[in-house]
Amino acid sequence: MKRVILILVLVASAVLSVSADNFNFLTLQQADGTEQSFNVSGLTITFSDGNMLVSQDGTTTTLSLKDLNKMYFSVTSGIRQPENIATKMETASVYDLQGRKVADNVQLSTINSELPKGVYIVKQGNTSVKIAVK
Repeated sequence: MKRVILILVLVASAVLSVSADNFNFLTLQQADGTEQSFNVSGLTITFSDGNMLVSQDGTTTTLSLKDLNKMYFSVTSGIRQPENIATKMETASVYDLQGRKVADNVQLSTINSELPKGVYIVKQGNTSVKIAVK
């Protein structure tokens, strides 16, 4: 019986590792709905004192396991480029990742020139998207 369970565990881990190879990002969603995406290349995850430590390129992000809602692999990071946002969002409010409003009634066609490089949340009405300004 132990041998059968061991074989099943090995097969399951092989299948999971193969399926993860098809994805570029690991996205972690916290209980408050905020998400962080990490490129899987060179990613290291460890656990300590009820926290998940996500390390990559010399930078470590610490997340409390009790606040972690879900984690999943994805092809994209969920961050869009300003020019790829639907045209119905002509003007919007822009927030930084800490939730502070950095611009109001900004035209999306000029967002690249109005904001410094970084990742922002763009909100218009009930629609919110993450964007990257390069």
